Amino acid sequence: MSEKAEKRAEKELKCLVLVSPSGHKYEVTVSDAGSLIVAYKGTGE
Repeated sequence: MSEKAEKRAEKELKCLVLVSPSGHKYEVTVSDAGSLIVAYKGTGE
């Protein structure tokens, strides 16, 4: 991988928090192996 591509890869999004209309939060993370991991984080109340 070129140096430029490596710098771009470091800036990629690795974690995303989704909030449902009812206020429930889910954290979606990409593992090093490329798998998606979804964790329920509650309602934030």
